[in-house]
Amino acid sequence: MVGYAVVAHGCYPAADPKLVAMPNLWTIDLIVSVVMLVVGGLATLVGYRSWTWTRGAMPLVGSLEHGEGRVHFMALCGLILSLVFVFSMIMNTIALFLQPACV
Repeated sequence: MVGYAVVAHGCYPAADPKLVAMPNLWTIDLIVSVVMLVVGGLATLVGYRSWTWTRGAMPLVGSLEHGEGRVHFMALCGLILSLVFVFSMIMNTIALFLQPACV
């Protein structure tokens, strides 16, 4: 969302769109995308570590198998959400290379 805000302001700083993007708009968007990819990658690693660490968690009463407790489920949810975020950031970065900013 930060990259979208930067590009939107660079292309539409007022009511009328600019014909030429502000200087270094592509570079700023690329830096924001790379930083967010790193943050998403670290979050994925933390989610994976939490998910593997909670495999041996004590199951709750009524659960089907060992390790299917609430903590293990929440760690899996964090891992999945991190992977979705990384996937969306990869798609955003690919679009940065395929489409000019102010079109």
